[in-house]
Amino acid sequence: RFATKIYHPLVDKDDGKFCNEAIAENWKAVNNLSTVVTTVYEMLQVGEEWALESEYANCDMAVDPDIGDEVRNNRPAFEATAKEWTEKYACWSLC
Repeated sequence: RFATKIYHPLVDKDDGKFCNEAIAENWKAVNNLSTVVTTVYEMLQVGEEWALESEYANCDMAVDPDIGDEVRNNRPAFEATAKEWTEKYACWSLC
């Protein structure tokens, strides 16, 4: 769960829960914090290839399918809202 609001298809925009399916599917007893953080970081990447080929772009994994559709079909709107949320909820005085 994220404490800071994040506009992303794999994060619930209301309560911050994220799709941890990738972590659960690949969990091994030897996993450590570094493995989990790296997986979460990779899940949050929304590069150009995300909408086409990322294993995390699967609509079945999306916590918010509407945002997933926006990434695929209206990238400028997604980026504008993500930027707005970043400035509003994550930057404080840093942005």
